Formats: sequence, structure tokens, C-alpha cells
Amino acid sequence: MNLNTCLLFFFFLGSDRIELKHVATGRYISTDDNTYHCGSKQQNVFATESPSTWVVLPPKGSGEEKGYEVGWGDEVLLQPLDFPDQRLHSSPDTLSPTTGQQEVSCYDGSDKNDLWKVVQKDEDKGDDFWRVDQRFYLKHTKTKKFLHTHDVRYLKETNEVTAFEEHDENSVFVYSEKASIEVRLGYNHNANDTGTGTPLSAPAIVIAHPYGPLGGNMHNNVVIALQKSLMNKGYTTASFNFRGCGKSTGRTSWTGIPEQKDYQAVIDYLLERSDNDDKGFPAISHLLVCGYSYGSMIAASIRESRVPTSYLLISYPLRVAWALSTTKMSYFRSMLNELMTAPTNNEPHPALLLIFGDQDQFTSMHAYQSWVKTINCDTAKSTVVEGVDHFWMDKEPQLLEHIYTWLSTIPSLSTTQ
Repeated sequence: MNLNTCLLFFFFLGSDRIELKHVATGRYISTDDNTYHCGSKQQNVFATESPSTWVVLPPKGSGEEKGYEVGWGDEVLLQPLDFPDQRLHSSPDTLSPTTGQQEVSCYDGSDKNDLWKVVQKDEDKGDDFWRVDQRFYLKHTKTKKFLHTHDVRYLKETNEVTAFEEHDENSVFVYSEKASIEVRLGYNHNANDTGTGTPLSAPAIVIAHPYGPLGGNMHNNVVIALQKSLMNKGYTTASFNFRGCGKSTGRTSWTGIPEQKDYQAVIDYLLERSDNDDKGFPAISHLLVCGYSYGSMIAASIRESRVPTSYLLISYPLRVAWALSTTKMSYFRSMLNELMTAPTNNEPHPALLLIFGDQDQFTSMHAYQSWVKTINCDTAKSTVVEGVDHFWMDKEPQLLEHIYTWLSTIPSLSTTQ
């Protein structure tokens, strides 16, 4: 049995690494190790089809750490990833090389000319935070001018980047984020060995761990027990560290929405590999979306239409969900309620198992019982395990026994113990 750890790279919310895309031209703000031949003679900045990656840093003295959630109106520093000593910079009275507007450069010093304010373009859209694909301006704090680019050529195949007094269509940007999520993939080739090699298809499970700031990660006892057991039953298995945990980059969010993107990215990765002839494991016939504690809150919000999907939610943190998702608590609760409620049409509804211990420290038995009474769907089931608290320490065999009993009722997930 072999659990392989790898790094999965993808674009998603909440990272400290971004690519700045100019909406009007579709080009990206970039830099290289060349310098301007006039003006400041600092490292040049231009717009091109090949993006540079920028690291979003908090201003000195702000009390924030790298990877924090940036709000509208916040000031940021932008460091080119390939040049860690440089910052996106603009100096008053220094003219750009082509149009004579205010020059934008990268500078290896450190002063107030490095500060940029994030200004929301569409104030009626989104929430209070700087998000992927939401349009914005970058306003230079000291001179009040806006990051700007246009169709004016700077050097061959690149456009000039400047700071300009007015914000118009040439000052509008969006961004995408780059980060890495640590994923542990496991598949036991011997479990389904019929003498003909890798089976054509098999079920898969993705398992999400408890809350990172309180010690949760993919090395948790419940996560490990479930992954090892189902891997031996022929499942393709994946557990992972949410952003800010283990080797995953970024930082735990206040809302859970970025973590939802982490989970979805792992599913996307599995399904993409499943479509690859060189994948090394069978095509995914059925996906079991699973989470434990905080991970169950995130898992319940996942919706996947490419393969049949079922849900396994262990020790859902009912009474403390407000602290784990703050302003998005009602959203996560509504996504769970959707799984617990029969659809109004005749479309198939995913199977769901809610399982928890009767001595859970975070949610009373009375609260759980009141909650499960709201289940209004034949495909949703709940199970209470006596003598078990929230942590399932040394109770993993009991947990697995109940899970396998439930799986036996779903033909595409059933497996011989």
C-alpha cells in the first residue's frame, strides 16, 4: 500500500500569488531583468501576452501576514515572483519612455512609492474582498494616479505601462491566482486485480480534513483511516491540505469560500487524470465527496455534475459553523439543506450519510436530533454512534463499520469488506 504525496498547481481564490490581466487588451503586467534606458533607469514594466507572477504583500506595519485576504480600499505591495527584492513602483515627475506619462517600474528600494490601493470597479458586485475575475483599479497611493496600459508599443511585442491621472477603460484589470495544494493520492492496484490489469473503472473518494488553525490536516486519524481502508477496497483516494496547512500555500480564510475552491480543484485534477490514458488508475465511476468536521462543511457545498456523486459527512460542526465561515454561514447551511431535501423535480438526488458521535463536544445531541428531523429526502441518512466524541480517537473501526454498511446500499459504491 502506497500513499503518494504530490503538489497540485492551479488557479484559485485566496492565494498570495496573482497574475494581473488588463481587461481592454487582454495582456498581462510583466517585468524582466532589463532596465529603462531613460527616466529612472530602474527595472522596466510592460504589458505582454506572457504574464509575470506577482506576490501580494501587506504594507509594513499593517499587522497582516502574506496570504491575507485583501479588502477593497486596502493598500498592497506587489513583488514580482522572479525578483524578490523588487516592488511595483511609480515615482512622481519621472516620465514614461513612450508617451511621457508617469513611469511605472520595479524598484529594489523600499518607500511609499511602492504602495498601491485596490479600488473596486463594480461596486454593486461581489463582497468586501478583492476577488478573482472582479474588475478593479490599482491607485498609486502617493500620486493618486492609476495603473494604466494601452495599445502604445514600448518595445517589440510589448505595450507601455504607466500611471495616469484618470481611470478609464485602460485602467481596468482583473486577476487570477496561482497557488499549490498538497495532495495525497492513493490507489491499490492489487485490490481490483482480476488478472487483466487495471480495471476500466472504480469509485473515488476525496476527503477533507478538520479546521487548520486548530491543528487539522490530512494526517488526521479519521482522514488516514478512511483513506487507507477505502484504498484497500479498490477506491481511488485523495486527501489534501487546505490552503495554509502543511505544504499548501496561502492562508486559512474567514469564509470557507477559498477552501471550497481548493476542494473543487482536487476533484478537477482527479477527473482530468481519469480522462488520461496514462493516468495510472481506473476511470472514476462514482465520486464520494467526503469531509470530517470543518471539512464536512466544505464538502457539503461541492456540486459535481460530470460523474455520479454521493456525500459522506462526518461530525458536521453544526453549532460552531458560524465561527468557521463567518459571513458565509447561511450559504453553507443552505447547501447542506439542499442535500437533505427532496428535489421538486424527478431528477436523481445524491445519496448522503451524516454520521456523528453522541458525545460530540461541539454540538449537543439535542441539537443534532433536532437537526436531522429536518431531513426530507429518502436518499439522505443519518447515523449516531454511541460512546464516540468529535475526535473518533481509537473509534475509527466503528466509524468504518457504519460507513461500509451505508456504502453497501449504493451499488456503484459498494465494496466487499
